[in-house]
Amino acid sequence: MPITQVKGARSVSGTIREEFWDFVPGNYVTGGIPVTAHDFGLMSIYGITFIGGDSASMGYRIAFNNETSTLYIEDGGTEVANDTSLSSTSFRLRVTGI
Repeated sequence: MPITQVKGARSVSGTIREEFWDFVPGNYVTGGIPVTAHDFGLMSIYGITFIGGDSASMGYRIAFNNETSTLYIEDGGTEVANDTSLSSTSFRLRVTGI
């Protein structure tokens, strides 16, 4: 699951950091793709928002579950099927945390 920081796209307000990352999920796992604060160079994640991506990402929706620390991906309002390859799809995420 490659995650690449968007260079120069960072905002800091006190201890809160907001950064932008390009995320290529690989094969989707039913129930969501687990992520950690460490994946994004943070100590804690407050939220993750899907803000865009490449042409292949159009039509998808990503939601972050704070309780399970997973990224849930939908296509047309339905969860993407287990083991669906999204390895050629890049999503841009806004990650907020400390």
